[in-house]
Amino acid sequence: MLYPEGEFVKATFTSSDASTAAALSFTNDNGVARTIGASERLVITSYHLVSGSAVTVELFDDANANGTVDAGERIGGGDFAANGGLTESSIEHPCQLGKTPKIKASASGTVKAVVRGHLIK
Repeated sequence: MLYPEGEFVKATFTSSDASTAAALSFTNDNGVARTIGASERLVITSYHLVSGSAVTVELFDDANANGTVDAGERIGGGDFAANGGLTESSIEHPCQLGKTPKIKASASGTVKAVVRGHLIK
């Protein structure tokens, strides 16, 4: 399914302890902070995840706002060796309307991510 292109946004995330789910912060292509509005949907077109430690890292839609990756919420991620990474490009994942995706790791350790996409109304 192809979604119409909207406003380009990018999130750059770095944490030394992402064991508690953290919402991504987005900027537009001018570098201005951009909040996802209640009537907007983020369509993720690519993401890059890197971990400095051996942990499981998850990029997910938190439908229940409970910080747990429940069935049907996982966008991507995996089990990483120290300094391991994953890149997914040329995808088209529609997030939940008005919701910002989150990142969560199974334990403390440095996690970095870049998530790109566009907002549609």
